[in-house]
Amino acid sequence: PAASSYTISVSPNPVKDHSVIKIQGLSAQLLEESYIVNVYDVTGKLVASPRTGFLIAADNVQFIFKSESLVSGIYLLEIGTSKGERVGVVKIMIER
Repeated sequence: PAASSYTISVSPNPVKDHSVIKIQGLSAQLLEESYIVNVYDVTGKLVASPRTGFLIAADNVQFIFKSESLVSGIYLLEIGTSKGERVGVVKIMIER
């Protein structure tokens, strides 16, 4: 398959309370998917699977990531579809 041409951004990062995660350049097929977010610590342990609403625009998906249950540190946010397709992983830093 062709390489994906989408990008994932986090703003702000480091995260204090919440950030906006934005996935740009998605195909029309991926824009119609439901998304799942898993949060892993640096050891690879799953520490959260927040439920969040996704805002779908012309070529991007946005959602608010709330960090209230996490302590300061570095985490990996894995974003995938409800069908099990991995969209991407982005590193975030939580600052309290």
